[in-house]
Amino acid sequence: MRKCSHLAAVSLVGDFGDSCSADVTIVTTGVGQASLKSRLEGLKETAPILKGLVEEVASHTPRGILVIASNPVDVLTYAAWKWSGLPARRVIGSGTALDTSRLRRRLASRYGIASDHVHAYVIGEHGDSQVSVLSSARVAGVSIDDYWQESRLPSKGNAMKSIAEETRAADLEIIGAKGATYFGIGAALARIVQAILRDETAILTVSSVVPRSMELGDVSLSLPAVINRDGIARVLSIPLSPSERRASRLRRKL
Repeated sequence: MRKCSHLAAVSLVGDFGDSCSADVTIVTTGVGQASLKSRLEGLKETAPILKGLVEEVASHTPRGILVIASNPVDVLTYAAWKWSGLPARRVIGSGTALDTSRLRRRLASRYGIASDHVHAYVIGEHGDSQVSVLSSARVAGVSIDDYWQESRLPSKGNAMKSIAEETRAADLEIIGAKGATYFGIGAALARIVQAILRDETAILTVSSVVPRSMELGDVSLSLPAVINRDGIARVLSIPLSPSERRASRLRRKL
C-alpha cells in the first residue's frame, strides 16, 4: 500500500493510492440513463465496473465512508457493502435524498411557505416503487390536513396524489429533456457529505442495509437515517398508513 500523503481539497487526476486519506469517497459510475427504460436496465453493465472501483477504494481507504450514487442505487449500495467488506454504516447510497427534497419543495409551493418548514419523506426504492409518506407529513409541526383546514385553503381534491406522482416522475422528465440529471443529485450528494464531515447527526433519507430488527429482509433501501461522522448512526422507523403500506409492498411495520 502506498504511503499516504495528506492532500489539500483540490481536483486532480491520479490513482486510487492518492485517495488513501479520503474521509468520504463518492462513486458515480454508471450507464447513461437517456437510453434506458428503467434504472435496472443498466445493472448488468454498471455492476462489474462498480465492483472493481469499490474493491480498490476499500483496499486503499479502509477507514473512509463510501457513498454510492450509481443506479440502480439500492441494489448497488447493497452490493458495494458486500464487495467492500466495510461496516454497513459506512456504505451509504444517495437513495431518496433528492426525492425527499423534491417532495418537500412541491408541498411548500402548494402551501405557499418555505420548504424548511415542511417535514415529509420519500422512502423505499429510488425509482418507480418509491413511496411519498404523506400521512405523517408536517408543516411547522401540524399535520397536512390540519394545516390545510386552519389555513382555509381550497379543497385538496387529488392534490396530494398529484404531488406524489410528480415527485416520482421528476427524474424521468429531466432525463427526457436533457439526457441526465446533474445539479439535483449533486446537491443531494453535497448535503450527505456535509452531514458526515460536520458530524451533524442530520436525518436524511439515504439507502443503506436495513437493520435485521426491522424484519424487512436482507436488502438496502431508503429510510430516514441519522448521519454523523461515522456514517449511519441509526436507521429510524416511520409509521405508514394502510394505503402507504400497500404501496410500499412492505409486509411488516417499519
